[in-house]
Formats: sequence, structure tokens, C-alpha cells
Amino acid sequence: MMRALTGLPLDDDLIDRILIFCPTFETLQSAILVSKHFYRVFETHPKSITRAVAYNVVGAALPAALRVIRYPYPIINPEEEDEEEEEDGAADSEGAAFRTMVKRSKLDPHTLGEACPEVHGPSIMTAEEKNRLNELAETMQQFEDIYSLRNKDRTSRTSKLTPDESFVFRQAAFRIMLYCNIFTSELDGDEDEGDLLVETFDPEILLRVQKQRAAVLSAYDSEELREMHSVLTFMKDVYSSMASYYGDFDEHMGALLSLGPEGVVRTWRDHSLDYAHEHTSHLLDLEQAHPLFDADYFAKPMQSVWTRRNAKAPKANEPASTYILDEVFGANDTCSQCPTPDGIKLLCRANWDRFEAYPLSLLRGKLPNNLTLRMAFDQRTGRLAASDELGPWIEEVWACNTAPPRASGSASTSASASTSSAPVPIPTSTNVDVAAGDDDDDDDDDKTESDSDSENNTNTMLNKYTRDWSGWDPDLSYCKSCFMEFLLDHVWRWWATEWPKTGFIVPTDDCWYGYNCNTQTHRPAHAQKLNHLCVPTRGDP
Repeated sequence: MMRALTGLPLDDDLIDRILIFCPTFETLQSAILVSKHFYRVFETHPKSITRAVAYNVVGAALPAALRVIRYPYPIINPEEEDEEEEEDGAADSEGAAFRTMVKRSKLDPHTLGEACPEVHGPSIMTAEEKNRLNELAETMQQFEDIYSLRNKDRTSRTSKLTPDESFVFRQAAFRIMLYCNIFTSELDGDEDEGDLLVETFDPEILLRVQKQRAAVLSAYDSEELREMHSVLTFMKDVYSSMASYYGDFDEHMGALLSLGPEGVVRTWRDHSLDYAHEHTSHLLDLEQAHPLFDADYFAKPMQSVWTRRNAKAPKANEPASTYILDEVFGANDTCSQCPTPDGIKLLCRANWDRFEAYPLSLLRGKLPNNLTLRMAFDQRTGRLAASDELGPWIEEVWACNTAPPRASGSASTSASASTSSAPVPIPTSTNVDVAAGDDDDDDDDDKTESDSDSENNTNTMLNKYTRDWSGWDPDLSYCKSCFMEFLLDHVWRWWATEWPKTGFIVPTDDCWYGYNCNTQTHRPAHAQKLNHLCVPTRGDP
């Protein structure tokens, strides 16, 4: 290719290569403003260069992404009456949301399925389309990162999918996004959610809508539908992971899936269903799932396509990695401390913030019911539950309390205590027994051990472990049971060093029953008088 008369020692084909490798549209815009030569080369091949950059932005699934933003989504005016409504008077008796639903159900299925097919050739992109592609690319990157962490590589928060895996995943995800946009669950501003009550639903509408949905899915071959099924399984898994906080909502899964990849990204990022309730509360608040947005939102139309084609349908229990991934890192891994074969579900640094537990529940024994301790602990850790701060907090707990276990009673042990990395213990002068049995005898509150016993216990209470934690490393992977046991034996030790930093004066006398004391749960005076952040010296450890 000839060199333009610009004085730059670059051939046109080299400049063309520079432009098509621009990672973003903004970079491309800056590049073509470098000189008239760059601009002239761009003007020679605007479609191919723009499309190449679009591929850099979105990935190989660009045709599916472009269909999402270019699809002629039906605009329904509920105020316009058709002949049927004029005859039966439905327009006068039903609300806007119901009339919109009826009108949507009468759209031609084949028109919906064949409109705006995926285009693989170059085309002019408007500024608005470029902005939408940027938005979709950002959402899809986050969506893929989440999928990768849960299904590909539990040790990385950024996607480890290969280029081929990423293409398959994103193409399926964009097609799901299109489906959700066409068969939206959201109401317009002037629509009343009361119009969509299940009791007023006409089964004939469902039959028409199911045909429309099947027609849209029929645009893809059976293998591509199986890939979409795997992505949908992943989406369900993310929503199901919220069940420990919100309860079982499988019946309303269709309403959640109708929010598409954006709904999953927001739910994962926020650690809550607030986004889902904001957009689909009119469905989630129904006692019975709405027929158009129940568990069959995707399942029934897909099944009808496979049945019509006599094609193999995915099994209900197939993991989300099926049909998407060629390899899962650590799929057969076991817990570093026990034989539990949890594989991708094992806990490690990258997914600590997804550990399903409230910090308060990680306090040992009866400590969670000690009101004196509980209020202060909640103030410090309450915000951590279901948040991105949970992981850093667990790392803080780990770093603060991973002292190697030491044999008690030896001179060498006492000498090493001052130089080890063990947490600084709360000063203790005595171990006070409360009463044997139910620890509820007032007279026993003043009983103390001898001064010699007190001195021996001063530097050992926080460092007395009920098991050997040597070899436990934050860089290893653990099953939920082992991880929980580790935290139960360390969170209270972390709080023992943190609580005094708030200005609280920790009692100098330890309760004989330590964190297992029953009396601390119902006698505030006892809970305030004695320290219970210690290992029991009587009763069960």
C-alpha cells in the first residue's frame, strides 16, 4: 500500500493495523486525531476498522451483542384499542399493565424470532451504539468474572476462561439478554402492578407467549441452546446462593432470570436482592409465581424446541460448566485439612467474601448471647455480613491470630511468648469460677485462685488452643466445615485484642467456664464483671 504524503515514515497498511488494534472506541477516536494521515486511513476503511475495535471491546460475541442493541423491541401502547377490545370492552375494564400483556401476546412469533438477525459483516455504528456496546462490555466482563470464579478457577477474581470458552459464554449470555429484553418483566411507569395478579390471568395468553418464546429460541441451533442452558444454570446458582439470607424463592426464579446478566451482576456485587426487588417486586411479592415468570420462563420454551427437533436436552443436574468449559481448575481438589472433595467450591482467599456466615455466629460457645459483648461486636462487624469487606476481615482475623500452638508449662514456652507472633493476651489476674453445674451461684462470683495460679495463666489464656492449627495457611483451600472450625477458634481471640481498642476496659478476672459460660447469657452483672474471652478451665473446652 502506498504511503500518504504526510512526512510520517509509516505506510497506510501499518496505520490501518494500529487503528484496528485500538482497545476502545475512545482510543480509536484519539488515534485518528493524531494526524491527517491517520484520519485519511480511517476514512478509507471506516466500517472494517470500527468493527475491529468493536470486537476488541466486546469480544468475538459481537454479532450477538449488536443484536441486543439493534433489535426492534415492540413498543406497546395500552391506550390504543384493537377490534377485539372494542367488541368485548376489555380496554375499559382492565388496567394498562394487563392490556400491554395481552397486546404483547398477540405479536407474531416468527416476526419476533427472525427480526434483526445476527450480522457478522462490517457495518456503520452510531455513537449511541458505541456507548451501548461499552456498557454491555462492562456488564459482560463482570458477568464472566463471576462465572469464572464460581465455575472455572476459585482462586482468581478475574476471568480465567480461554478465548474459545469466553466466546461461547458471552454469546450465550448476550442471547439470554436479548430474550429477557423481548419478554421483559418490568412495568412501565404508568402501569399498575395490581393488574398482573395471578387470579386474573388468562391461560390463553400463556400459550401465545410460549409460542413466541420458542420462536425466538428457535433461531439458535441445539448446541447453542445447551450453552445458554449452562449459563442459565449459573445464573440460578448465584440467586440460590442468596437463599441463606432471603429464604427459598425457587418458585419465583423466572422473575429473577428475567433481569438477565445485569440482574446477576448487581445481585452478586450488592450481596442482596435489592436490585431484583426494585425492578420486579410486583412479581416477587406475589404469593404464587406469575405464570409468565415462573420456573418455566426459559425451561418450557427450550424444551418445546428440543422436542420438536428430537434433540438431546441437558440434564437438570448438569453443572454450569457443562457445554461452556473445556477444563475446570481444581475440579477434583480436596480440602487441605480433610478428604472432603469440594473442588471448585472450596474456600480460599479469592472467595472468602462469599463465605455464608454472620460474624456474630463465628464467636465461640455462648459468647453470641453475651449482651455486653454482643452489642460492641455487632457495632464493629455487623456491616461485614454479605459484603466485600468480609474477605479482608477474615484475612485480618487470620493474620492476628495464627500463633503456632505451644506446649503449656515449659520454661522455653514462657520465654518464647514475648517474641512469638502470638496475639497479645488480655491481662488476667485470676480465673473466677461461677458455680458448678448451671454456673448460677452468686456466692461463687468472688472466688479466685491463688496468685501463683493467676500468674501462670496471665500469658496463656489467649494462646491456649483446643487443637493444633500448625500448617493452616491462608493461601490453602478449605472445606466449609474446616474453615468454620478455624474461625470459631480465632474470631473470639481477634475480638479479645480489638475490643480494648474501642475504649472498653476488659475485666481482669477470667470466668472459669470462659466462652462456654451459661451465666453470661442471662446475668448482665456477671457478664460485665468477668472476662469470658478465654478458654474454659472447667467444664467442656
